[in-house]
Amino acid sequence: MINFLVRKFWAKTEWPGRDLFQQTDKEMDRIFLIVRAFYCSLLFFACYGFVDSLREYSALSIDPLWPLLWMKWSGQGIGVPLVLLLSLFGSLAGAWKPGWRASRILAFLGCLEGMALDNSFGKINNHLHLWTVVAFMLIFLPREEDALREPEVRAGALRLFWGTQAFILLTYSMSGVAKLLGAALQLARGDAHTLFHSDALARHVAERLMETSETSLLGPWIIAHPAWGWLPFLGAVYLEVFALTVAFRPSLQRPWALGLVLMHIGIFLSMNVTFSNSILLLSLFFFASPFSARAFPIKQRIRDIPLFGPFLTAGWDAFFRPSNKAAGSESQLGQTVETGQTVIFYDGVCGICNRWIAFLLSRKLPPDLRFATLQGEVYRVLKNRYPVLESADTLVIYHLEAGVESIRIRSEGVFWLLPQLPGWTRWTLALNLIPLFLLNIGYRCVARLRHRLGKGVECPVIPQIYRGYFLE
Repeated sequence: MINFLVRKFWAKTEWPGRDLFQQTDKEMDRIFLIVRAFYCSLLFFACYGFVDSLREYSALSIDPLWPLLWMKWSGQGIGVPLVLLLSLFGSLAGAWKPGWRASRILAFLGCLEGMALDNSFGKINNHLHLWTVVAFMLIFLPREEDALREPEVRAGALRLFWGTQAFILLTYSMSGVAKLLGAALQLARGDAHTLFHSDALARHVAERLMETSETSLLGPWIIAHPAWGWLPFLGAVYLEVFALTVAFRPSLQRPWALGLVLMHIGIFLSMNVTFSNSILLLSLFFFASPFSARAFPIKQRIRDIPLFGPFLTAGWDAFFRPSNKAAGSESQLGQTVETGQTVIFYDGVCGICNRWIAFLLSRKLPPDLRFATLQGEVYRVLKNRYPVLESADTLVIYHLEAGVESIRIRSEGVFWLLPQLPGWTRWTLALNLIPLFLLNIGYRCVARLRHRLGKGVECPVIPQIYRGYFLE
């Protein structure tokens, strides 16, 4: 049933952000390598201190949480060894055969029961809570053989991996937003010291070290020089608050994960609080991610930075002005189209279509983008060579790369085009959460009514500075 729903409504070859989710076999191998490393890490956690945990938990009085209610009937003497063995053999099954769904279910149950046991003695330790949720999400990952063989299953695997990344980042954003809300509450109460005060980090470090009666490597220095810790503290809050946006901006995945890892290291050096499990999870799912493995231009990384991206991009443009290449080679269409260029064919007598082109022109278009109408000679030549275009009357995207032509029509063309525009990649990623058949219904409705909806809308006059984008 799960596989049917994924294939029917989500995992199709024509989906939003197609280029992002259409990975090669080599990049797909990254996902399953990460999954295996995930279960190997769970196995290490289960093996580490197994005997000591067995002795410690058997000697303590347990107050079982809801996953361990069955222990009231089995007794602590039998239940504790069973939970530890389930955690050990479940993670071993996941590391040995991560392609088997039964192994992943067993690994999740072992992780869930182990976490419940660890928190059933009056103290909550959240070091593996996120790992437990990730183990649950990975249950729905398809088999590696199916993902490499079938594009639909591959799409489902990529979407599930991306959803797991988004959930991990969501936990950081929740933490950052909670800090901001706490600071707002302090300001409303008139507190003298808040998150935005220059000694915020120093006070926090001092309270932590006094509470635990411990010391740290950088803690005394931060307390003695409070102003030096203020900007790094605000930077850490910024990283947390906007962490979720990184799920929609693949160019920032590695830099942002590195920033979060450095934040955890800084917390350890200043307050002696370890986040080794979080560091390992970030390293697994973001440093080796198939989405972050691409070569992103430095300008795109700068433009995608939340909140400050537009200002930094303006500064970049002030020093590094882009140069527009003039087209000069003859394509198979008989028009001047340079290899690597993309031609957008649109309905020239449709007011809505013309407004759509005007919207594109108002953006910072890639220099290799060109436009032409469906009523022109260029499209007539293309349609004669590709009979499938006889029924395409709304949007056609033609791309030429090293002599190889590719054509995308209707919604496939729209969702291929949007990620090429600055700032629109994250929106096409968000549209992946909507089932394909709903997107297609909306597209067909607009396409059928476009002449009626655009009635009375005059075709805009193309300014002279944009004439070079049009083939005819």
